[in-house]
Amino acid sequence: MDGKSPSPREPRWRQLYEMVEDLSRQRSCQGALDTVLKDACDLVPADRGLSLIRMEGRIPYCLRWPDYADSLVPLFNSTLNRRSPFYYQPPYTVLPAVDWFDYRESEYHREFNVPLSIRYSLGVGLRDFSADTQYVLFVHRSTRDSSFDDEDIAAIGSMREAVSNLLTLIGSTYGEWERRIRERECRSGCDVLS
Repeated sequence: MDGKSPSPREPRWRQLYEMVEDLSRQRSCQGALDTVLKDACDLVPADRGLSLIRMEGRIPYCLRWPDYADSLVPLFNSTLNRRSPFYYQPPYTVLPAVDWFDYRESEYHREFNVPLSIRYSLGVGLRDFSADTQYVLFVHRSTRDSSFDDEDIAAIGSMREAVSNLLTLIGSTYGEWERRIRERECRSGCDVLS
């Protein structure tokens, strides 16, 4: 994937297929999340990048944001995460596209989105069932870019199930392998000592 919008020769389903193929090669949930962050911007172009949020109860905590937001992430995680007018509520999995202009009077918008030039956001919930962890991937666009259309919403929604299933598979498979290796090493050590 080259970071450009899909061309007629490379439809979004092919980009989703390539993302799933890249995900299937990962050996950890962290590697899978890195792949999602790398490939999702090709699936749904976003001039302000992607952010990855981990939910702790109903409170979002930012795990990753593009470099341009580094200075505001601590403010988000300590204060603004509790003031966002939108938050992820399981079992809902695709959050509506948000035109932050409609919320321009909110503290969250004034103190976080405006300094980062974010005008539009679209979120999708991802779940790692093996660790019972909820993530939300947000795609952000500026005032210079267009709002999200039905095709963008369908594309990000289509990746949700595949990514959640692969996160769960990766987490449970490699977690089980690590447990068995530790168990065997422990038994081997006990045999040697006895």
